[in-house]
Amino acid sequence: MRKTIHLLLACFLLTALTLSAQVGTTTKVPASLLPAQSGFKKLVPAQMATAPMLEPSASNPELSYCVAAYCTNLGNGVTNYYIILTSAPGSFDASSGTVIFENDEMAWLTAFDIYAPTVENGFKLSDGEYASKKDSTAFSFHPSYSGTSYINNAGEGTGYRITSAPIQITNLENGDVQIEWTITSGLVTKEAVFRGPIELRRQPTIQSPWPLIGEDMDLAFTGSLALYQGNFFNSKTGNILLNLYDTDFDPETGAHTGVGNCLQICLFNTLFGEAKDICIKPGTYKMARNFQRLTWYPGLVIDYMGQSVVMGSFCQRRLEDKSIAVAFMSEGEFTVAMDSDSVYTINVQMTTDDGYKVKGQYVGKITIFDESQDNPGAIISTLKQDYELNLDQIPVARAWKEDIQEGCSRYYLDIGSPSGRDSVLVKNGGDIFRIDMLLEMSAKSFTSGLYTVMEREYPSDYKPFALRRGHFENGGDLCGTRWFHFREGSDMVADGLAPAYYGTVDLRYISSDSVKVIIDVIDDGGYAITGEWQGPVEYMYDLPVGIEEQLAAPEFTWKDKQTVLLGGVRPTDRVVVYTPGGEEVMSRTGASSLDLGHLNPGMYIIKVGSRPAIKVAR
Repeated sequence: MRKTIHLLLACFLLTALTLSAQVGTTTKVPASLLPAQSGFKKLVPAQMATAPMLEPSASNPELSYCVAAYCTNLGNGVTNYYIILTSAPGSFDASSGTVIFENDEMAWLTAFDIYAPTVENGFKLSDGEYASKKDSTAFSFHPSYSGTSYINNAGEGTGYRITSAPIQITNLENGDVQIEWTITSGLVTKEAVFRGPIELRRQPTIQSPWPLIGEDMDLAFTGSLALYQGNFFNSKTGNILLNLYDTDFDPETGAHTGVGNCLQICLFNTLFGEAKDICIKPGTYKMARNFQRLTWYPGLVIDYMGQSVVMGSFCQRRLEDKSIAVAFMSEGEFTVAMDSDSVYTINVQMTTDDGYKVKGQYVGKITIFDESQDNPGAIISTLKQDYELNLDQIPVARAWKEDIQEGCSRYYLDIGSPSGRDSVLVKNGGDIFRIDMLLEMSAKSFTSGLYTVMEREYPSDYKPFALRRGHFENGGDLCGTRWFHFREGSDMVADGLAPAYYGTVDLRYISSDSVKVIIDVIDDGGYAITGEWQGPVEYMYDLPVGIEEQLAAPEFTWKDKQTVLLGGVRPTDRVVVYTPGGEEVMSRTGASSLDLGHLNPGMYIIKVGSRPAIKVAR
């Protein structure tokens, strides 16, 4: 009866492949893709003319319409601008590389592939001369993707080459942009100029087989439908496809029955054991690609058995002629609130892949179909909500050392004994927490640092400053990083347990034999487990060196491409980052994690207290 909504919507979109989104004659132009710019087709106007026409008048070309202006920040201080200018009203279809003049007339058409310095807080062409180059450096234009034509919609006309002379860009006081350049065809040379507004849009990264909506949207949603798919991506988070409509739709299938929009949001929150409990959890949902709780997945197009299928979060617009246009969500957030009568208030603030703003609100109840195929025993955790640890009664933490595994040394720290070593727990019950951590093979003990739960419990993924995921092994023991709760007066009988599936543990020495631990993890049911503990450590292994000596040589690893994790940092240590020339560019006190993202790529020297310096390459 009901069909899976995302597949159904994909089928609707596939129908659009056979429908023309254009009215009248269109000119399909040669497509060229610059390596840094995927996701749409570029035209080269100088190559467009397929049939010679009489030369235009002797006057120099004057263009005043900007039909497309895309921009992409390439990094390293350079932004790429792809701009299409015309002398007559027209439009550009980025998905097909099509330019159409409204009146099918002869007109001037120019495309510029420009590389300009990156500016703060947005996009803006900088004043100056831009030289013809193929190296994608600032203040240049790429001659292979820049050209001018005098042409009509039938492809009849004259192609001109932009000469090697620099083009001149000037931002005028009224907000318009002036661009001056020289073109040539045979023995004919002309001086061209554009004056007018240029509305810059972020360049699409998705190659869409369907026409793009291509405008800002402010949507007043009047209906909704959702599909719960459970652990669909094996992420231990509950996947829900939420569909919000501003038009009529079939309440069983989700199909459009009226002209208008459907915004599908692919979101992740909690796994639900029973259908009656399924809901969209209140909170703020951020864009992410890790399937974690309180996130949403951006739109994308995949090839499925030779057909293009849209997935993730996107807007589908049904037009008067029953054709379909789409917009792929790429950034932003949405908030969810729910009152005691299960009435939702959802506010959307997103940005499309091609840089348009999408906002909207829905107030009302939501029908959620349960189509999950989860194994009832798939969730280990006994939690039914977020949990705040109470570790205050734990007198001491115990550190244990394991054998070298997959090139890493392994240690675990028990905050509270699982085997009855703490009499207070035997008597009172309560929380305990195990931190199962990996370090460099040379580590003689665990060190200060920010430890991150592994995305999967595979020995091949072991790396320093990772936490082993909680999991069952050895015939039923819950191992790895995990939480237990013992029942009061029951001689260490567990009445609650949960594995750590995501998150971090911040562990810091406050003295040679005392630590502070900040726990912020998510269990396999999607519930947060948070808490802090501070106190002494009992080492259940022989230390070949004292802790102070062990920490004398700081070790490091990369958390990601810009964040360095440091071992052995004490709260009083001054951590300083220098350039190779000795210039201080950053300093922190007691920092075991350094974000170098704001620094230019290159070599840097990190000094921790009075200990030997280390070199890192950003």
